[in-house]
Amino acid sequence: MINIENDKLMTLAEAARTLPRRRRGSRPHASTLYRWATRGLGGVRLEVIRVGGTLCTSQAALQSFFQELTESNDAYFLGVSLTKESVPPSGSTGKASHG
Repeated sequence: MINIENDKLMTLAEAARTLPRRRRGSRPHASTLYRWATRGLGGVRLEVIRVGGTLCTSQAALQSFFQELTESNDAYFLGVSLTKESVPPSGSTGKASHG
């Protein structure tokens, strides 16, 4: 959760300028961060807080967003599901019996 007392708030445009350059040397546009906040990316949403009519985020929220993306991406490539439903009950092998 963004804490306005402890976190330095920045607009989405300011936040976009803090991110590293990507393909062809350009940084993500503020609209990209807006999309990450409203629709998410890979099931992960960027945390924002509304200050008046302006959406703001923090460096900690960006760190959390990218960390969650990295973890979910690592799990995807390792074939591991992060959902509780995918864990077989204790004592179960998770294999269906045929017969």
